[in-house]
Amino acid sequence: MTENSQTMNHVIDEFRAFFGIQDMPFSLVPNTRYYVALPSHNECFSMLLFAIAAGDGFSKVTGEVGTGKTLLCRRLLNSLNEKTHYSAYIPNPRLSPVELKRAVAKELQVKDLGWVSDQNLLDEINKRLIDLAKQGKKVVLVIDEAQALPENSLEELRLLTNLETHSDKLLQIILLGQPELNARLAKYELRQLNQRFSARYHLQPLNFKQVRQYVEYRLQVAGQSDSLFSWAALYEVHRLSGGIPRLINLLAGRCLMGCYSQNKKMVGVFTVKQAAKEVLPVPQKSAGGFKRSMGLAFLFCAVLLAGLLLERHYFNHAVNTLNVNNNQDISLLKHVENIGAGMFKTEVPPIIYEPLSQGDQHAIIPFVRQYLSEGLQAQLQNNETWAVIHPDVSIIKNDKIYDTLLMESVKSFQSNHGLLVDGVLGRRTLLKMDLWDQFLLGGL
Repeated sequence: MTENSQTMNHVIDEFRAFFGIQDMPFSLVPNTRYYVALPSHNECFSMLLFAIAAGDGFSKVTGEVGTGKTLLCRRLLNSLNEKTHYSAYIPNPRLSPVELKRAVAKELQVKDLGWVSDQNLLDEINKRLIDLAKQGKKVVLVIDEAQALPENSLEELRLLTNLETHSDKLLQIILLGQPELNARLAKYELRQLNQRFSARYHLQPLNFKQVRQYVEYRLQVAGQSDSLFSWAALYEVHRLSGGIPRLINLLAGRCLMGCYSQNKKMVGVFTVKQAAKEVLPVPQKSAGGFKRSMGLAFLFCAVLLAGLLLERHYFNHAVNTLNVNNNQDISLLKHVENIGAGMFKTEVPPIIYEPLSQGDQHAIIPFVRQYLSEGLQAQLQNNETWAVIHPDVSIIKNDKIYDTLLMESVKSFQSNHGLLVDGVLGRRTLLKMDLWDQFLLGGL
């Protein structure tokens, strides 16, 4: 083992010891030990088991990239009894019909495959399937990334499922793919294949509750029973990942690395946001989306201009109908002129809000408290009086009251960021904390 390898192993060992884990909980490798029994995945898993038990020819599972299809597939294959089932798996299906049949024959362990001609492949596959059926085994073929299959190869799959006895299918096929698979199967040319699916399921992204369950379960499997992510941090993980398990793994793993490098045991909101900048892909706007945006902007400007011209017309009409010899009309004319003077100005009225001071109550306070939680904990540890009254840091609660301790932490934050040190949670302070939008939305 080289010196560099020893150094890397030492760093990984220190990382695990720091967080009290025996394994890397957010690895991207689809390890079935880390399968989380979420309601949607359990429902899909049960559906596939039922389809296999019923002897259905075709089943299909779709979902966005990273929603856990491959991990679900591996758990399914591992759960099959080798005495009653024979499983085959094709991970890369970008194959021509002949290449696909050879891949299936290889998975089925067809003898002397190298000597079998392309014309005789189907016959040899059929013989092998009959042989397995005589052994009392159902054959289950799983094809991952099925959206990459060429159309003529998809049609070849339909022909493979025609192999059957008088009572049972000799081959059951499960397709796993991205949503594009549905669009491909919806084509008129593939209607025969599309009608053969007896089980269909689409995996949805996780909601906040499921994200929390997902992260905490994987930490428990790795050996850590305590949560390493605050509630607000998990909220950010859900928001930034969109509930996609693969992105959750990327983000959560990077958060732990960030905390390890800073000697921190708890992941906070700031760490999650920083990790997201480093590991999450930046969404690219499509050309079609840009054109639609420009079209909507043009339509909005056209409607606004038409409204202003119409308003100007009625304004001029009102002025022309006034009697300048009437004192009341003269007063009204001056008022109308004041309105007309600002008619074409595009000033936006300022947002009216009340800054938060000590004793105020607002839904944004828990988020501010979480953002500054590390500073609060340090303050508690350095303040002997507070340490006596509050021997732990349980004072950091998820309430909505702007208390004295939080105000002192806000003052420290303002001082460190060159703001006016007044302890008031106003626009500038909340902008620095990246919490201004949530404040305007009432803390949502």
